[in-house]
Amino acid sequence: MAEILTKRRKLLLINLLSPGDIVMLTAAVRDLHRAHPGMFLTDVYTSVGEIWENNPHITKLPYRVERLGDQTEPENANERLVPSRNLKFIVEDPEIEILDCGYDGEFPGSINRSNQNSYHFIHGYAQDLERKLGVSIPVTEFRGDIYISEQEKAWVSQVQEIGINENFWLVFAGGKYDFTAKWWNPASYQEVINRFRGKITFVQCGDPQHFHPPLEGVVNLIGKTNARQLIRLVYHSSGVLCPVTFAMHLAAAVPTRTMDVFGRAVPPVRPCVVLGGGREAYHWEAYPHHQYIHTVGALSCCATGGCWKSRCQKMNDNDLKDENTCANPVQVSENLQIGKCQTMITPEMVSERVSMYYEGGQLFYDDVSPSAVRADSPKRQAARVAQYLVERFRPTLMLDIGCHRPEMLASVLTSGVDVYGLREDTKFIFLDDEFPHARVSLFDLGVDYWKSPTKFDLIWTTSAMDHVDRSAEHLLDTVTCNLKRGGFLVLAPPPDKERASSTWSELWRERLERTGFELLNEETEKIRRLTHRVGQAGTELVFRRSA
Repeated sequence: MAEILTKRRKLLLINLLSPGDIVMLTAAVRDLHRAHPGMFLTDVYTSVGEIWENNPHITKLPYRVERLGDQTEPENANERLVPSRNLKFIVEDPEIEILDCGYDGEFPGSINRSNQNSYHFIHGYAQDLERKLGVSIPVTEFRGDIYISEQEKAWVSQVQEIGINENFWLVFAGGKYDFTAKWWNPASYQEVINRFRGKITFVQCGDPQHFHPPLEGVVNLIGKTNARQLIRLVYHSSGVLCPVTFAMHLAAAVPTRTMDVFGRAVPPVRPCVVLGGGREAYHWEAYPHHQYIHTVGALSCCATGGCWKSRCQKMNDNDLKDENTCANPVQVSENLQIGKCQTMITPEMVSERVSMYYEGGQLFYDDVSPSAVRADSPKRQAARVAQYLVERFRPTLMLDIGCHRPEMLASVLTSGVDVYGLREDTKFIFLDDEFPHARVSLFDLGVDYWKSPTKFDLIWTTSAMDHVDRSAEHLLDTVTCNLKRGGFLVLAPPPDKERASSTWSELWRERLERTGFELLNEETEKIRRLTHRVGQAGTELVFRRSA
């Protein structure tokens, strides 16, 4: 093994461009390792390090970086100069290769040929690395490569943390000042928001150093997310509305959840509506499953492809982009000009594209009126608990013992978990025509305990208050006999609040810990926050079988 590792080429990839560019570089790194497994050790030095967190293709290599200054030649064998970035890398291992990655140049997938050749942005970095490394790198997936840890998946979203337990879309109603030609009219964003009032919750995000005028009727998280927090927000979101920007690439690259907040299955790819206009070549930017609205070909300035202009009005910041301005600016307010190609995209057009995901059955409208947000029904609570536990533990085989929550069980079943029931009073949720993979065993725990030929990785039980004396012993025996080592037990609280004293939880915690179970306080607390219940007495308790 040591001999194999020494033969691997050691790469340090550099890119200091915008976050969206870094997302596209993740795809090239993924495809490099898929095409040549075991041949490379890869580290990165990029503008947004959080994008690479949890990435299995990244290996930390020993180096440090300094400003290059006036130095023109390496002073020793361990120095690598990168004049284009004004940087000097000092490597501890002389075998480390430094590559400044880009997507411009004279090759088919270059941005320079985007109006002529039929390649996407995702091909740019891959083909650049092909030339520099002398290897072939076929693109394997039409998306960037972002990883969410299991711990991150278990965390509630920032939106839920402030007490809003609804599905939501992210909206980015602006952008960076260096490329103002990408902007859409903020008033048009507002009109789209107004059209979906009471149906869709919108969460507005953006860097406060950029142009992001606050909208009305949205959850305002402008300036409240770093890159990693934004990645997690995208993970929790139902969809994204934005111009061509970082968020668009995240919408494609970030994995999707298994269920929404009400326990319904989510699409395998995340909905996204993009205000593309005429700046970029359509095929260079668009993802197949996005609603990418463009006007390329509709105006003389973008008749044969993207115009690639930087700004619609000068910023007077001594940047050369001030000389690369839109040919057809339109004054939409006293202080704002945007391209005519963007004004041709109307709020009606955008609203129709958002609606398509609902009309096609990929998404479902929620009742997000103020009264509905405040009134958190038991059905919604049950669905949210089910969603959290399925995403947290990823069970494949679940045993239900006397659960009285059909909404919860329906959510678990639709996520693909094979559920077995144990008591007759749950059979209404296990109808063969509705849930063909569910099975029922009519068994009375008051008489004996039940043993399955197969071990389960999740058991969900009814209120432990319903089991006393011999019945409690049989329940404990049934759980112990049927749950895998390392499997999880969810103990539901009494449905009657007056019975939900600390007695039941402490009693069952003591019983379970004696037989090799440990209470998972973090998971129990997460459920309490999801359901807004107070204290352990009214919360599902989550245990792991450790022995």
